[in-house]
Amino acid sequence: MLLELSLNEGTVLLRQAVKPFTQMGFDWGEIYVTPDEVTLTPFDPTSLTPTVTLALWMKSSMFETCINHQNVWLAFDVHSLYHNNLCQVRDDDDFVGLYVDDENDDFGGFELSNCRTRRFIEGEIPLISVHLRELAAPTPQFQHEYHVIVGIHSNEFRRLITYLGHIGVLVAARVTDTEVKFSVGDIEVVYSQELRQCIIGGDVGEEDPVFLLFNLEHARAIETAAELSQMVWLLGQSNGLYVVLLCPVTRLVNLMFCFGPPQA
Repeated sequence: MLLELSLNEGTVLLRQAVKPFTQMGFDWGEIYVTPDEVTLTPFDPTSLTPTVTLALWMKSSMFETCINHQNVWLAFDVHSLYHNNLCQVRDDDDFVGLYVDDENDDFGGFELSNCRTRRFIEGEIPLISVHLRELAAPTPQFQHEYHVIVGIHSNEFRRLITYLGHIGVLVAARVTDTEVKFSVGDIEVVYSQELRQCIIGGDVGEEDPVFLLFNLEHARAIETAAELSQMVWLLGQSNGLYVVLLCPVTRLVNLMFCFGPPQA
């Protein structure tokens, strides 16, 4: 067996965490598995550096079984994984398994079972490519140094993007050490750290604000990810080039969106 991942708990959580990938319209995804981490990102052969990148990062310890004899990279049909397989997961199901056999690089295997109801389902996941190799960080957009962090309660953040999304898709955030001001066009929404409406940290001040830019083109996917978190966090650079939206799902699972500079 080239790769084996299984969950006895958190099966519904896995389904929910993969959903944003399909909401962003990606048909293909890639998984990079090391002994410590499992990272799922969209795979778009037409764009090597997409403006918006989504990553599902999971510690290997969240899986009941995580067997890979070498670092494994594979590109697969994320639409099939979600709609044909994970969408069959029910709240009381107690096992999900994903498998890649070293003798079959065309399809991966999927298993779902429920001991109480004796329900058992097998499926296939079409694969594009499978490699055993040492790679650099599979999500280079997330490896930049960030100088400011803003935390907002998930419910409030979802209300914010729903409201701003009715006005436009490009959001600017002006961050100081006391407040963050979100704006779309002439509309502004302010959150105060003193009033405990947000948490602000990092190298930022009233005389030296940081400006963050992100877009709501994929607002549904962002809302889905935020709904899985209690707090969402915006990480930004002082030059404003890259912004990361971090949605901690559990201590071992994060969903992350990266908003980069517009492509030429």
